[in-house]
Parts: sequence; structure tokens; C-alpha cells
Amino acid sequence: MSAEEFLTTIKYFSVSKFVEFIKKEKPTETIRNVKLYYKGTYTFIDKFGNMCLKPIYIIIFTNSKPIYINHEKLLYLFDAQPVIQFKTNKARRLPEGRYRLNMFYLTIDFKQQESKDGYKYYPIEIHKEVNQQIVDKIESLRIATYGESLEDMCDKVILEELE
Repeated sequence: MSAEEFLTTIKYFSVSKFVEFIKKEKPTETIRNVKLYYKGTYTFIDKFGNMCLKPIYIIIFTNSKPIYINHEKLLYLFDAQPVIQFKTNKARRLPEGRYRLNMFYLTIDFKQQESKDGYKYYPIEIHKEVNQQIVDKIESLRIATYGESLEDMCDKVILEELE
């Protein structure tokens, strides 16, 4: 199956399921955290009210050296386009307006924590990528289908008209 065909298949992962998947794929590595890069235009809210994002580039930070996974490798690793879903709050919400055109990264800490009520979770944070060279490089490696390219063009035209 080609990378473009994997884009038509989507697999949903909670943050915990994503961490379990990565640990299973890299069992010999001691992973500290992971950065998942994504475009704001490829985020949405699912029917359960969770924020969902489609990563296009991943950096796995280990104790030895970082592991870089571009979009094509990511599609083959998951046998689909992975979608990471989590609850929204003040710090984690869907980008709006022209902010959706930006590149962001989600950092997942692999050191599990426990809340006061006994709920175990992996801490996550969302940041805007401010280095334009990184944004351009990651964007150049993204696999796009014909339909996605048209959607990108339409999004940009609509947002330009709103200015």
C-alpha cells in the first residue's frame, strides 16, 4: 500500500494509547518525551467533544539520541494516518481564524503522573512552532492527497478574504 492510500485510513489514539503504541514499537529505547508536529488546519473536535489532531512529523526524545519520524514513515508505522485525541481546556483548544494556518507541536511526557482522584495520565502541552525553517522543512515532507491540496488552497483563500 502506498503512503497516499494510508491517508484514507484513520486510526484514533488517546494520549495513553499513543504512548503504549510507541513504547511497544521502540521497546529498547528509554523514551523521555515526544513532540508531534501538526498544522492547525488538520485539527477538529470529534463527536465526544475531544480535540483531535493529525500529526505529520514526530520526534521521539530518548536518553541516547532523538528519533525522527517523517510523515511517510509515520503512515507506515501506524498503517494509517494517526489521530491523537484528548480533552480540551484553556491551554489546549482548537486554533481559530488565521491561527489555524500555523504549525503546532504537542509534547507528551512519558513519565506518567497521577491526579488527586487517582486518575493516571501523561502530561501534554501544545506550543506554536515559531522557527519558520522547521515549519517549512516539516511541511515539505508532508504527504498530501489531491483533495487535501485543494482544501489547503481553499482554506488560505477563505482566510485571506476574512482579513
